[in-house]
Amino acid sequence: KTRTEAIIQNFLARRADIIVSNEPDLVDRLLQREGRSKPVSGSFALSADHSYANVNLEPVNVGGFDLWAKTVWSKREDELTSMTSFLAYAGIDKMINEHTVLGVLGQIDLVEEVNKKDHSNLETSGWTVEGLGVLVGPYIVSRLHDNLIFDGRVAYGISDNEITPYEDKYSD
Repeated sequence: KTRTEAIIQNFLARRADIIVSNEPDLVDRLLQREGRSKPVSGSFALSADHSYANVNLEPVNVGGFDLWAKTVWSKREDELTSMTSFLAYAGIDKMINEHTVLGVLGQIDLVEEVNKKDHSNLETSGWTVEGLGVLVGPYIVSRLHDNLIFDGRVAYGISDNEITPYEDKYSD
């Protein structure tokens, strides 16, 4: 495996982890509609190596449909690398019966990872990887029993990634 392939593979794995760990809580969409949960407006945190901001917009009901949105921004930095990510989700859903929410969700993600140059070690010379992704698809959340809830989501999307290693540029 070439160094460029390894950098891309590792970036895509970290990017997928960021996306999955920040997914919207679709079960909470049902709980809010049932009156068992209240919307959370957001959070913000800073530390020496990690900055994080999360904003959830309270759902707006228009003609029986709820419109909602969530954004997440994060930056991690250490002496060798810096990773910045921005995720935005927007959805619209409707109660189709007293125990089921059916909706559509869209997502966009922007992630950048920078490896700082280390002139003492050619294997860690600087590079930058950037990724942009878009997903869209339906979701369903249904209470099957008092303590049993099913949620499912199908999404289709595209991803564009660029790497700039060794002063060259590669795009997929």
